[in-house]
Amino acid sequence: MNKQIFNQDEALFAAFEEAKQARNFLLAEQLAQKIYQKYPSLDNHYRLVDLYLMQDFQQKAYEVALEERDNYERSAKYLPQYTQLTIMNYAFLYAWRLLLRNNFTDDALDSLNKQLTSAEEFYTSIYVHKLQEKYVQWQAAFANVRPIFNDEFQLLISQLPLATFETIIQELLPNAQNPFLIAKTCELMNQLELSMDIYLKDVFTEENIKIASSALTTPNEQPFTKTCEQILAQSLANEDIALYEMLHEHMMQQLTLTYPFTPPISAKDYIRLTIQLYQTGQISEKEDIATIKQFQLIQEKYQKIIQNLL
Repeated sequence: MNKQIFNQDEALFAAFEEAKQARNFLLAEQLAQKIYQKYPSLDNHYRLVDLYLMQDFQQKAYEVALEERDNYERSAKYLPQYTQLTIMNYAFLYAWRLLLRNNFTDDALDSLNKQLTSAEEFYTSIYVHKLQEKYVQWQAAFANVRPIFNDEFQLLISQLPLATFETIIQELLPNAQNPFLIAKTCELMNQLELSMDIYLKDVFTEENIKIASSALTTPNEQPFTKTCEQILAQSLANEDIALYEMLHEHMMQQLTLTYPFTPPISAKDYIRLTIQLYQTGQISEKEDIATIKQFQLIQEKYQKIIQNLL
């Protein structure tokens, strides 16, 4: 029985190769899909991607590759081909992020850097009108306070050369009103490891501030957030686990909404007053008036952002 299965599998792979060599792509595609369904592996998935590339269906090849995005990103074997595919489809910012990984040989990294730089230069010189439209789209999105979800953000950053993204940061970010887009933009800057000063209007104080992009972290890794997590755990984790979990989720939602800005209050006061508010329903009059005002200001800002979500 095992020998029979082996012979059937051997015949399946042989039939695929025969169809591929004969350029019978419709049959080859059907066989490649059958192989992948029967033996799901990255090797067998890339067999299908490569088949589309042979036909110069670059967009289709990229769409199929994205189905196994996480696996390609982790694969030392296929990451160079996958990165090249992102470049061919003008997914510039995604390609730059991939090149920051350490899964490339020096030669592959050098080659892909040159390909990406050349592709961006070509796109910038040919698609001037498209990039002007993209700039206007960003301008409108920054001026609006409504939520920007991931699908819309992906459209904003699609086919966007790095230099154009940096121009958008320098020219539009200082007057941006949309906290959701500000947060996503800063997070992407962190992922791209950009080195530049950014100017923003602080969501809490409404003062203009300067932040070095190198000082940006991911939302969950902000120093204020990490300190708050530690204090909250010390205060409640061993006493009231249910309240701890609820307040931890509440806190992370709040701090993520106002990333990359730090609330104008100490982490210790923020956690203490948050716990006090949830346990008693009010803030004690014995608290310092300035601290109460800081906490109330923060809650008002969060409430305003949340209202825009509704």
